Amino acid sequence: MINKKVIVINGGSNTIKFKTFDYNTLNVVCSGACKRITVDGVFTLKINGKVIDEKADFTTFNKAIKYLVNAFKKYGLIANSADIIAFGHRIVRGSSENDKAQVINKKVFNDIKKNCFTAPLHNKPELVVIKAFKDVLPTSKHVAVFDSAFHLTMPKLNYFYPVEKKLREKYDIRRYGAHGTSYKYITAKMQGILKKKENNLIICHLGSGCSICAIKDSKSYDTSMGYTPLEGLLMSTRCGNIDGGIILDLTQNGIKPENLNNLLNKESGWYSISGMADMQDNCQVYKTNKNAAFAIELFCKRVADYIVTYANNLENIDAIVFTGGIGENSPFLVNEIIKRVKLLKLKIDSSLICKKYVDDYKLISAKDSECKIYCVKTDEEKQIAIEVRELID
Repeated sequence: MINKKVIVINGGSNTIKFKTFDYNTLNVVCSGACKRITVDGVFTLKINGKVIDEKADFTTFNKAIKYLVNAFKKYGLIANSADIIAFGHRIVRGSSENDKAQVINKKVFNDIKKNCFTAPLHNKPELVVIKAFKDVLPTSKHVAVFDSAFHLTMPKLNYFYPVEKKLREKYDIRRYGAHGTSYKYITAKMQGILKKKENNLIICHLGSGCSICAIKDSKSYDTSMGYTPLEGLLMSTRCGNIDGGIILDLTQNGIKPENLNNLLNKESGWYSISGMADMQDNCQVYKTNKNAAFAIELFCKRVADYIVTYANNLENIDAIVFTGGIGENSPFLVNEIIKRVKLLKLKIDSSLICKKYVDDYKLISAKDSECKIYCVKTDEEKQIAIEVRELID
């Protein structure tokens, strides 16, 4: 008998990444991707310790999805599409009504569509993928898990933007944040680590996209990303915090909105400083490359500044947590960030920060550090699968 599955989908402009979970145990069954869609086609499947690569005809997303389903049958993962209980889709930006995981009906689909401009790197390609899945598998359930939902617990003081009232109400302008799925997973993980249900945390999700979240009593209290994922920290290709007047000046000098969107989301950040979008590349050459060194300096300073601000808002902190590709895998950058937090007496134990993870976390702070510091591996796909199962059950 074949166990039922939940498949978590992450759509890109020409890719569909997937991770498949056993519905009952939430153990990972397989993962992979349909790549080079609309170009030619490559299908990758990781299963039972093996990696399978196959060339395929992916001239359309629909063809890629049909291939994926047939491959699942071919390798004994499902007998038919009915063995897939649901597909889970990570949606970066919903509206204030999208406060939990929701089955994607016409209204939810339109909510996602309405917010494509505010999360152009994520919502728009995911919407294309959802439509293709619904075309190919019209009877399957599709569930949207919204990153922004986790942050709807923020008090008005932290989500409010003081812009003209009519515009604010018409366009539902407020801080929405992102990486909420990761923060929800890490918050739950820390409850187990600290053996405490209600915790005050500062979580730094650092990767190509970066944000920080202040967690108060295990709920989102404040976060660095705003109405869109553009606000906040310096990121790989996103600018983070800048003066809004710069945008006004650029538009007055003839730069069109669509070009600005590309400029601020894809051509800014530390990439605009050093020409290297991968922070690890900057770390490898910073000693001889002054632009890479400045990119690192600016990145670390801004993370440290947010940590100090959120520490002031929380008053007492149970732990500072680093996660994401950089937060989990770069002891050098984590140490550089902590060194710049001057108002808290934080200290990293150099022997702990390089240790291996046990149960996907490690304590890295010294015994005389003012508060505990952890590196914790996030698992957004598993959190999506958890929320899908909770909704379906």
